[in-house]
Amino acid sequence: MFDKVLALSPLSFFQLEIEIKPWEKKFPSKEFLLPDTSCYLGLESFAKVYAAHRKDGLIFFVAGEVETCELFLDTKDIKSKSGSHQFFHHFMCSEEGGLEVTRFRGENSHPLCNPRDIEVKFKPKSMQIFLPQICLYGYDPRYFDRVGFTYKILHKAGYVQDFSLSSEEYKIEHHPELWASCKLQK
Repeated sequence: MFDKVLALSPLSFFQLEIEIKPWEKKFPSKEFLLPDTSCYLGLESFAKVYAAHRKDGLIFFVAGEVETCELFLDTKDIKSKSGSHQFFHHFMCSEEGGLEVTRFRGENSHPLCNPRDIEVKFKPKSMQIFLPQICLYGYDPRYFDRVGFTYKILHKAGYVQDFSLSSEEYKIEHHPELWASCKLQK
């Protein structure tokens, strides 16, 4: 009877809250390292992910052999809605560059950002991604100091590393209410 039911991870029952430091010092460094939640999702960890913020955008650094990095952001950290809304963003980054691939339901949309505005620096064992404010509809840390966030990283050998939500158990893009809440420190 229960053989077809997916095992639920501990993170399915708790809201993950973390702090993201301002990007003023050398990046990446240990103080910007995000927690590794792979063990709670039943995954092997193969990448270290760093994040920082400024008023002009968000920066991420992925250390590891990465093929693609999908970033999911909610610039207002809305936990009362499932599915996409106007503050929802889905970015796909790879060796070729970055692209916003957000899909919206109904009238809750914003114009997708120009791929030339996404800065991706790719090396064989790392990827740095800068998402400027112009790509983040609703992002303004002066007035709202939280974002919803998760990621899905694909290793060159096909392994997956997720952050706060298992991509095997959920369609991540349909559940921003389950993403981590990130407090943008001042």
